[in-house]
Amino acid sequence: MLALIVNESMLVGKTTSESVLEFSKSDILDIKDEVSRVRELNLNPADVDVANNHIRDMERLSLARKSIILEISDFNPSVMVIHFNNGVNQYEETLRHL
Repeated sequence: MLALIVNESMLVGKTTSESVLEFSKSDILDIKDEVSRVRELNLNPADVDVANNHIRDMERLSLARKSIILEISDFNPSVMVIHFNNGVNQYEETLRHL
């Protein structure tokens, strides 16, 4: 597996360490924290519209402030999908809550 990663990074002229440095871990963690916070604040089924408004606001702010394309699935207390793309990194995660 490691040889494949090094080989692919050499094709684009980057070392593996450079690719790791460019990964936006802090941005992704901030977004995950905000999604969790929206979930905690909006567990009432009657507030689904409010939660979806918060999610859409996060998507718009990410694009405006950091040029990040962010797509978050509509509010669901048990499963939410986050898609993150900043032009360098693409990341997708499914958050499952019990």
